Amino acid sequence: MRVLAAYRSFFPAHAAYGPLLFDANEPTATGYEVWAVCVCGAEWSRWVSIAGILENAGARVSAV
Repeated sequence: MRVLAAYRSFFPAHAAYGPLLFDANEPTATGYEVWAVCVCGAEWSRWVSIAGILENAGARVSAV
């Protein structure tokens, strides 16, 4: 599941509690982690790999 799609499934279940804190950790050589925290205590995170980013970018360039 792509990161944005996964986040979109987390957001509606927790948006009613108040604002969500959403951020990303510092990138490493292999990728970075994006995460969100709800005031209710629920946490969400996903790893975004550099390989996945390059793969998606290649798919977009090919489609143009």
